[in-house]
Amino acid sequence: MGNIEELVLSKINNKKVVIFSKSFCPFCSKAKQAFRDHIGSIITPDDYEVMELEDHPDAEKILDYLLDFTGSRTVPRVFINGVCIGGGDETVRLNCADQEIVSNLIHCVSTAEVRFHVNMVDSTILEPTLQTIKAIVILDNDGCRLVAKYYDKTFTTVKEQKDFEKNLFNKTYRANAEIIMLEGLTCVYKSNVDLYFYVIGSSQENELILASVLNALYDAVNQMLRKNVERRALLENLDAVFLAIDEICDDGIILEADPSAIVQRVAIKSDDIPLGEQTVAQVLQSAKEQIKWSLLK
Repeated sequence: MGNIEELVLSKINNKKVVIFSKSFCPFCSKAKQAFRDHIGSIITPDDYEVMELEDHPDAEKILDYLLDFTGSRTVPRVFINGVCIGGGDETVRLNCADQEIVSNLIHCVSTAEVRFHVNMVDSTILEPTLQTIKAIVILDNDGCRLVAKYYDKTFTTVKEQKDFEKNLFNKTYRANAEIIMLEGLTCVYKSNVDLYFYVIGSSQENELILASVLNALYDAVNQMLRKNVERRALLENLDAVFLAIDEICDDGIILEADPSAIVQRVAIKSDDIPLGEQTVAQVLQSAKEQIKWSLLK
């Protein structure tokens, strides 16, 4: 079929072309605008053209090329000068300072293209921040909210929050994965019996950081509920769970990721926990307290 670069450039007056599909994920328009803003500082608008895949005069040929090249007309792919550099759910990361690559960008297809632009463009304009958590949510096995703390204005109303939670639950309650990209957000989750724990960050947030917060929350709740992590026990100790979340995260900033420290700060006394269920740190802390009080008597 020939080189994809020749195919794309053949009907567009020899301009470099960036092609978007109309069926991209919700922040496609954001990626488009960010790309336009960024590339405008590198090459002039006369040197490139942005258009929808469906509007391209050779759309069918391009889709046929994808079919021959990847075995699918819909597999996410990013092409630079006809070379496939990413596919599937891979995140394509390139040095955004490499002006030659940017100016040679000719063709992007499917969702990998959006992630490519978000990583290439947004990373250059996002300022460093300690606010890494957008939300912490606990749902029951019907997808109903038990606990929810939102730390930014991504979802400004309760209705928007609950619509997002419903969508999130529908996407995860039968899934075996521990992470999902949804509505431009990275969501890590864990379930037990009839509870679903979620920690949510931006699409660019480090998944390991989100997972560490999720594990801290789950392990702290596990200790507070005496390893009985289920809906009824959680509702009976809901005040302690909210306190634990406040100890973990404040205004999106991670404060603590040690479950034992979280439990102690929530004032769940180790004396009330059976010795077999206490951690070494809790046993040592209890011993220190007993020695301190014996010396003061």
